Amino acid sequence: MTHRTIFDRQLTELHQETCGLLRQIESGLLAALAALGRGEDVDLDALIEGDQQINEQAQRLRATALRLIATQQPLACDLRALSVILRLLPDVERMGDHVASLAKIQRRLNRCADCLPLDELPGDAAATIGLMGHTVAAMLNGGISAFAARDAEMARRVAAMDYEADELYGQFFQDSLTVIRAMPVATNQAVHLLRLVHHLERIGDLITNVAEQVVFLTSGMAINLNPKQAFGIEVGADSARWHG
Repeated sequence: MTHRTIFDRQLTELHQETCGLLRQIESGLLAALAALGRGEDVDLDALIEGDQQINEQAQRLRATALRLIATQQPLACDLRALSVILRLLPDVERMGDHVASLAKIQRRLNRCADCLPLDELPGDAAATIGLMGHTVAAMLNGGISAFAARDAEMARRVAAMDYEADELYGQFFQDSLTVIRAMPVATNQAVHLLRLVHHLERIGDLITNVAEQVVFLTSGMAINLNPKQAFGIEVGADSARWHG
């Protein structure tokens, strides 16, 4: 087996392990959303503790990538692949942090005797959270698939979905005000839910970063797929050529 064959195998394994770590994030996100949306019996403590395992795995993958750079004399295309993984791993860790935060908020809500089921809250709060969760979960699934397949067009479509996530975040801010006005006793719950939706919005932003790295991996172009202001109100003109 040649030196190049061994290096290619190591690089492929590193790419696959990074995909596997992202799949763990996806599994945790889906579990947290299930606990919130359908009241399913989910081990929230395990989700919270799993964040440390994700951090440790990310550190191991980072060390592997740096070792390959230091010892294998990679070519320019190899360096691009390794730099993408090194760029993604901090975002993967942050996604894990946000998933753990979702579980912590849900655990706190579960322990609150005064909290109501989502479908009993006034207005559209329950529907907005459900759609927000669905959108971010779809983004994450698509982002992982795009990274695994090195599919830049899929990555761009995933990034475009972040506008919807941002709009839903802004909508839930209004929904939370509706809950507070109509049912002041639910103010504490509304605030916790607003924090929860904020964590979902941040996961969406990080998935957009994944999409941008997929484009860089395939083309060498460093681009901003989703320029925006708070709540996704403003779309940059330059982005239209990607999404038009």
